[in-house]
Amino acid sequence: MKKIWFFLVLCHLMLLAVAQQKRGLSGIVTDQDNKSLSGAYLKITSVNQTVVSDGTGHFRFTDLPAGTYEVEASSVGYDSLRQKIIYDGNSVVVHLALQASDNSLNDIIVVGYGHQKKEDLTAAISVVDSRMLKNRPVTNAFAALQGTAPGLVITRSSGQPGKEYYSAQIRGTSSVNGSNVLILVDGVEQASLSAIDPDDIASVSVLKDAAAAAIYGSKAAGGVILVTTKRGHIGKLRVQYAGLYTVNKPYNRPQRIHSWQEAEMQNEASVNAGQRASYTDEQIRWLKSPDTDYIINPATGNYDWYYDFNQVPYMMRKTTMQQNHNLSVSGGNASTQYLLSLGMVDQNGVFKVGPDGYKRYNARFNFSTRFTDWLSLDARMAYYQTKTLSPAMEVGGGSGILYNLYSIRTESNQLLCSKQTKYLSQ
Repeated sequence: MKKIWFFLVLCHLMLLAVAQQKRGLSGIVTDQDNKSLSGAYLKITSVNQTVVSDGTGHFRFTDLPAGTYEVEASSVGYDSLRQKIIYDGNSVVVHLALQASDNSLNDIIVVGYGHQKKEDLTAAISVVDSRMLKNRPVTNAFAALQGTAPGLVITRSSGQPGKEYYSAQIRGTSSVNGSNVLILVDGVEQASLSAIDPDDIASVSVLKDAAAAAIYGSKAAGGVILVTTKRGHIGKLRVQYAGLYTVNKPYNRPQRIHSWQEAEMQNEASVNAGQRASYTDEQIRWLKSPDTDYIINPATGNYDWYYDFNQVPYMMRKTTMQQNHNLSVSGGNASTQYLLSLGMVDQNGVFKVGPDGYKRYNARFNFSTRFTDWLSLDARMAYYQTKTLSPAMEVGGGSGILYNLYSIRTESNQLLCSKQTKYLSQ
């Protein structure tokens, strides 16, 4: 019996301790869009207490007697907010929403291991928010950043879906060996941005000068791209869908000429070079004739082809289709916020055979919760899968498909050719 009473008293004391621990003035700081703000300063002047909101925007004042207090909240890039709060001595949760500031030259900005006013800031930093990215008809995060920040140069070496080989340079090449940009997504180093869904990006910061190396080391010598993904918000469940369907058309694609025109131009080039003509008048007549596909060479017994076939329409599409879909679900309360995002990209290439196409699937789950005033959890999980279908032969270069399509003489193309199809593609 004594053990039971001892156990009950112990449980009672523990509940009192937990209740006492939860007492205090707590809450969350958000922006005008209900997105939590970390690093916001909160101050109660009357009792000389100052706290800073954590990574999920939460804060807590403890050891406050009951009364009326004026809480002042401030954050970089936002107008300060003063709000009177009645505290009854128990646990009180408040929500402070800050508005973006139009004039932020007096803001305090953290640079490396110190602080500076924005008007005195000499480090080269550009910030790109999601509003600049969401209206761009692209499915690649690198392509979405083109032209958004001064000094940031985005290039690609190919237009083949899934093999664009995007690269980023900040203020050009800084060494003879080249300089790669350091890419950090939610604080984790990434080799590229091509696998990230642009609809999942909340903001991008571009650090352009060598001062970034003081924070991130020698890898940041070529600059740093800091990507922050979207997170949950306080309020009701929000379901958002973003869809994109585009029709792409190759720009200024060259056309093939007739085989006898190629022969006449070759003759002209040979004569201008002091050589004899490559084709005789009879061979040019054979090229023009719809009844002559080939002539058996009496000297060698081989077939000499005299086709006039343009293979480009049979190998390449005039237009290609591209679609992108993103579905996100987000919500939360003052202590827990979540976001689940699913995305899909499907893009066709210009070649009808090969095959030629690209697909990408994205999934992201961002979750943050606060257990106590000293314990919180912030989890960022992402998954992606890509599938690139390419012709077995290289597309570009001196021996690629494009080169062969336009360099092989139309007289020598026997593909799908007969007396009925000799002029089919013209």
